[in-house]
Formats: sequence, C-alpha cells, structure tokens
Amino acid sequence: MAIIQAVGVPSGLTAVSTLAISSGQGLSPTTPGNAIVVVMWSHTTTSVNSIVDSSSNGYTSEAGVTPNSALRMDIFVAVNTASASSITLSTSSSGAIAAFVFEISTVPTTLGAAVDKTVATSGTGTALTATTATTTQAIEIAIAAMGTGGAGAEIT
Repeated sequence: MAIIQAVGVPSGLTAVSTLAISSGQGLSPTTPGNAIVVVMWSHTTTSVNSIVDSSSNGYTSEAGVTPNSALRMDIFVAVNTASASSITLSTSSSGAIAAFVFEISTVPTTLGAAVDKTVATSGTGTALTATTATTTQAIEIAIAAMGTGGAGAEIT
C-alpha cells in the first residue's frame, strides 16, 4: 500500500454548504481499485450530508470526533473505487469547512479488511496527546488527522 496523492482544500473563513475538490485544486483522476480517504473539518453546527464523486463511489464514515465546542473532524473511506476526477462534500448547513483527500493503492477490496482500526481523541492546549491502536495486518497505512480552530475562526 502507498499514498498516491494527497490534496487539501480549505474554505477558510468563507461559509459554504458544498466543497468541490477536482483538478482545479490539484486532484488527479484516481486509479480504479484504489481507496479514497476524505478527512473533513467543520464547525460543530455543520455535519456531512453526503460525499459524492464523479464515479458514484460509496463512502463510509470511519471516525468522527468533536474536540471542542466549535470544531468537528470526520474521516470517510471508499474502497475498491472506480476512477474519480472530482469529489463534492455537501453539508447540513453553511459554515467554514476544510478537507483533505488521500488516494491509497492496493487496499483490500472489502471494507472490513481495509479499515481494521479507528481511534479518535480530543483535547485542548498546545500539546498533542496521541492515542494508540494495535493493528492486525502485516502491512498497514495509518491516517492521522489534527485540526485547530474555534468559533468564528478559520479551520486549518
């Protein structure tokens, strides 16, 4: 397994209800059979209604954490995908959101084998507290996500 591409798209302080990620943001068409991981940050008043890509791949929510009263982070995964050239996130309400898209090669074709551990934690302050998970596969890729932001702040 290997990370083929990683593309990040912030909305900054602009309130949006959809965030499109495509070639204009640096996304190259994905390779059929690979996995697509979407990590999204939003304010807690905003939740994901849908993730739709140009090939109608199905995305499953794998982790979600609300580290404070203003910020939420969610991770979604699609495995054994058809080639996608764009991904659009639609949210429940307009707000500042940011997203990263990772394309990962050679992932097992069933979701149970592709995602064997998810761990989420939250905290405040300047020190990052790590949470551990024992993996079960011989070869694994770990996706870790961290964000900062607060009410009225740009999400980074």
